[in-house]
Amino acid sequence: MTKHKSCSRGYINEQEDMNINEDAKLPTRVIDIGLSRNEEPRLIEGAGHNAEYVTLSHCWGKVKQLMTTSSNLEAHLTAIPVASLPKTFQDAVAATRELGFRYLWIDSLCIVQDSAEDWEIECTKMADIFRYSRVTLCGPQASDSSTGFLHPRTYQHSPPQIWEFRDPEDTDCRRATIQSKRSGEEHRSRPELTAQERESPLQHRGWILQEYLLSPRMLFFGSNRMYWECTMSLQFEDFPMSDEIPIYRRPGDNSASLRTLALEYRGCHCLIPKSAMSPFETPSQSEVIYTWFQIIQDYTKRSLSVAEDKLPAVSAIASSLFSGNGENYLAGLPKQALHEGLAWRVSSIDGLKNSKLPYRAPTWSWASTDLPVKFMTNEVRSILPEISWKAWQTVIAAFSEENKAEIHHADVKVNGLDPFGRVSSGSIRLRGRTKIITDITTSNSFNDEIPVSDPVVGNIGSFYPDDPLWHSTRVTAENAIFPELGSRYTGEEGARPTYTGEDQSVDQVSSIRFPPSPTRSIKCLCIDYFKNRYCIALAIEELPPEQTEHCATSSTTSNTYTPYRRIGIVHYWDYDYNPFEDASWEWIELF
Repeated sequence: MTKHKSCSRGYINEQEDMNINEDAKLPTRVIDIGLSRNEEPRLIEGAGHNAEYVTLSHCWGKVKQLMTTSSNLEAHLTAIPVASLPKTFQDAVAATRELGFRYLWIDSLCIVQDSAEDWEIECTKMADIFRYSRVTLCGPQASDSSTGFLHPRTYQHSPPQIWEFRDPEDTDCRRATIQSKRSGEEHRSRPELTAQERESPLQHRGWILQEYLLSPRMLFFGSNRMYWECTMSLQFEDFPMSDEIPIYRRPGDNSASLRTLALEYRGCHCLIPKSAMSPFETPSQSEVIYTWFQIIQDYTKRSLSVAEDKLPAVSAIASSLFSGNGENYLAGLPKQALHEGLAWRVSSIDGLKNSKLPYRAPTWSWASTDLPVKFMTNEVRSILPEISWKAWQTVIAAFSEENKAEIHHADVKVNGLDPFGRVSSGSIRLRGRTKIITDITTSNSFNDEIPVSDPVVGNIGSFYPDDPLWHSTRVTAENAIFPELGSRYTGEEGARPTYTGEDQSVDQVSSIRFPPSPTRSIKCLCIDYFKNRYCIALAIEELPPEQTEHCATSSTTSNTYTPYRRIGIVHYWDYDYNPFEDASWEWIELF
C-alpha cells in the first residue's frame, strides 16, 4: 500500500502524503488484536499514542449488535474474546492480522454506545478517524455483523492470461487480460463491478457513505474476489495488470481539477467517486458546493435506522468540506451558497411513509424529509452540456439580482457537541418577492411533480411538493359516477365497481366519470432567477400556531418578519417569462 504507484503518481510525493504517516495518531479507543493469534483482542485507550491502524466499514443490520457500553467498558479493556465477536468482526480481526497491523477501529466497540456525550464527541472526530486510517476493510455483501466476509468462494477464478502486444504506431507495450468464462460466472471484459457486486447493501446504508468517501484506501472482500479503491485507482484481483480507471475530461478542457473531473463518473458503491474527496488539492468554493450537493443527492437515497441521525451521518463529510466550527453550515446547507442550497426538490416518492418524522431540521433544509432530493442548480448543469464548467460558473454569477431574495439573517441552534450534527431549531430571515399561484390542479394519485400554468402563457413550470401527500383534496371513490348505471360507486376505492342495476352487468360499464380535479392556491417566494434560463421559488404557507415549538433560535425575535414554513418548490422553466417581474416584496422568516 505504501508504494502503490497509482495512489501517488503525478499528485504527491512521499513527504507530502498526509494519509500514509508512520506517526499517525490513534483514535480515542482502538482494538488491540495483539502480536500473535494466541492473544485475545482488547480495547485500549489510544489517545496520545502514535501508531498505524485499520478501520472497518460495515452494515449494522437488524441483528443484535455487540457493543461497548458503560457497563462492559472495563471488561472490554481487559479482553474481548474472539469467540464473542460476530462473524464480520472476527473476519476483520483476521484480515487486520494478515495485513500486518495491530490496531483495529470498529464503531460499535470503540464508541461507548449508551453515552450520548461520548457518541457526540466521537462524531466530531469521525472525519479524522477514517481519513488517517491506513486502510478501511469492507465486506460488500455483508448485510449485518453476523454475515462475515471471509467465506469459501463459490467458484475460483481461472488464472488470468496476460497477452502483451505492441502497436506499430506506438512505442509502448500494451497488455490485455483474457479470462475464460465458467458456468455461473459473469464474464468481465474490463475491470468493473459485477451485477451482484453492484447490488451491495453498502449502496443503501446512510452511515456507510461518509466512511467510504473519507477513507483514502478501501479493501473490499467480495464473494468471489477482492478489489481495491483509493482516490487515484480502482484495482481488481482478477485484473492484476489493470491501471487506474481513467477520469473523463471534457474535450479541450485540460485545466479542470481532480475534484471537478471526478464528478463525471461514479465510484464503486457510491454515485460520487473517492477522487471527489481528494485531499491533495485545494478546491474552489464552487467545486466544494457542487460536490456537497452531489453527495447529498446520493445520501438521501439511503436509509437510516435512527431518523434523528440524518445530519450526524454526514457530519464528518461536512466538517471535512466546510472547515471551521460550523459557522458556515446551516442544518445541511452551506451558508456561502444558501440560495442554491434552498433550491432542492423531492425527486422520488419511493419509500414514502405515512409515519410522522421527529423534528431534525427546519422545513427549508433537505434534512427535514426522508425522501430522495435533487438540487436544481445541479440539474441545470446536466441540461446545459454545451456550457463548460468554468462558463457555467460565470452563468451562475450572472443570476439576476433584480428578483433574488435578500437574506438578512440565518441561524440554527445546534443540539449537542457536534457543530455539524443535530439541530433543535433554525430560521432564515429574508426579504423577497412573493405571489400567489392559483388553480394548482391536485392529482388523483400521489405525485412528486404538478404542472404550473398561466392563463395566458400556458404551461410555465412545475410544482414539487415536499410532502407528496399534499393532495389532501384528492378524488375519492365515493365521488366517482357511473353514467351508464346512473348510480354512484359504493365499493372500496380501487376495488371492482358494484351496483344494483336491473339489466346491466359491471362488464358493460364502458366509462367512469370523475368530477373535475379540485384546485388549490399556493404562495411562492422567489429565491433566485437564473437569467434567461429558469426561476426558482419556494412554495410557502404561514406557520400554524401548533408548530412554533422549534422556532426559537439564538437570534432575537422580531415582529417585522412573518413566520412561514416551506411546503415545496416551484421551477419556472419558461425562459422568456419572468413570473415575479411585478410581484411585491415581503419580509419573511422561514422555520
